[in-house]
Amino acid sequence: MDRESLLEIMRSYLHSRRYVLILNGLWDASVWFKIRDAFAGGDGSSKIVLTSRIHDVASLAKDKYIIDSRLLESQHSWDLFCKEAIWKMEDKIRPRELEASGQKIVESCDGLPVAIVCIGRLLSFRSQACYEWEKVQKDIELQLTSNSILDMNLILNVSLEDLSHNLKNCFLFCSLFLEVYRVRRQKLIRFWVSEGFIKRSETRTEEEIVEDYLNELVNRCLLQVSKRN
Repeated sequence: MDRESLLEIMRSYLHSRRYVLILNGLWDASVWFKIRDAFAGGDGSSKIVLTSRIHDVASLAKDKYIIDSRLLESQHSWDLFCKEAIWKMEDKIRPRELEASGQKIVESCDGLPVAIVCIGRLLSFRSQACYEWEKVQKDIELQLTSNSILDMNLILNVSLEDLSHNLKNCFLFCSLFLEVYRVRRQKLIRFWVSEGFIKRSETRTEEEIVEDYLNELVNRCLLQVSKRN
C-alpha cells in the first residue's frame, strides 16, 4: 500500500472523530510533515501532543501552546543520582572517594531524570570502587563524542554493555515487543527458557534463575512492572 492510500484510510477513519495523538520524543520535524495530512479531517476538539528536546520541532506549535519542561537543577540531579546509586548499600552512605566521578557522570546526564536514574541503578550493581565509576564515566563520554545530546538510546547502550551475556539476550528478546506492550511474566519466562537464554545450575531451578534475571532488569530500570499480583 502506498503512502497516499494509507493517508486516505486514516483520514476516512478519523473524519468527525475526536482523538488525542501523542508523538513522544520526536527528533525531526520532517516526520510530522509526512503524516500531518492524515489528521486534517478530525473533530475540531481533537488534540495533538508532541514531545521533543529539539527546539525546531517544538516550534511546530504556536508559542502559546509550547510548554518548556525544565530539567533538574544540579543539586536535585545529584541527590537523585545518589539515591539510585547507593540504594543497595546497607548504610546508604555515599563513599566520598566516588564523588568526583559521580559528579562528572551527573553533569553528563544534563538534568535528564530518566538518564540519572538509569545510570545510577547501573552503578548500584557495580562494586563501590573508583575504577568502576570511572569506567562508566568514560563509557558515557565515549558515547557523547559522536552525539551532542545524551538521549535514552545512548543510556541504554551503556546499560546494555554492562549486562552479562545471558541477561543481555533476555533483554534484547524484549525488543520483539512494542515499547508499551504488556507481556505477562510467565509468558516472558517461557520465551526465555525456550530460547535457551537461561544459564543452567545444579543447585537452582530455572524458575529461580529466571526470577533473578527479571528482578535485575527491573532494578536496572530496563524493564518496567506495570502490575503486580
